[in-house]
Order: sequence, then structure tokens, then C-alpha cells
Amino acid sequence: MKKSIIVITIIALLFVANTAFADSAFKKLYRGVVNFVTSPLEIGCGIRDSYQESGILKASTWGIVDGFLRFGGRAICGMYETLTFPLPAYDPIIKNPEFILDL
Repeated sequence: MKKSIIVITIIALLFVANTAFADSAFKKLYRGVVNFVTSPLEIGCGIRDSYQESGILKASTWGIVDGFLRFGGRAICGMYETLTFPLPAYDPIIKNPEFILDL
């Protein structure tokens, strides 16, 4: 019952939205899904960045911690944008890079 109410509400919000809003809402949904799905890649990026900056010791300690923190941040932002896509759009929360695949 609750799922059907949520689905009907989302569909109604999409029909009410004007064209510009619908375009930005779907972009927000896309950005949220892509960032949530690709968020585990941040672990490797954190290790790689630490290795390039300071070598293997930092990569094997701080790089892992940094990667997991970045993974959590991207996953939370992705889930937030996915769940709130029918609401008015705004600039991306994560800006550098907007998508992990842009690296």
C-alpha cells in the first residue's frame, strides 16, 4: 500500500513539472544513481591519490581510510539525489568531479 502511494506521488509530481524542471529532475536522478552505483570506485581513487602524493606507506594507511570516507560521501550524496529528484533541482553536491567516471 505504501509503495503504491509513493509511486503515484512521484508520477504525479513528474506530470506537474514543467519541461525545464523535468529535464533537471531527470538529470538529478541520473547523477544520483550513477554516483551511488560507482561510489565504491572512490576507495581505489583514495589509495591511488595517496600513493601519488606520498608513496606506498601513506597509500596503505591513510589512502584506505580516505577512500572509504570518499566512498561514503559519494554514496550518501547519490542516494540523497536519487530520493529527492522530484524536488526542485540545484547544483550538484559533489562538484569535483561531478561523476567519478570524469576522472
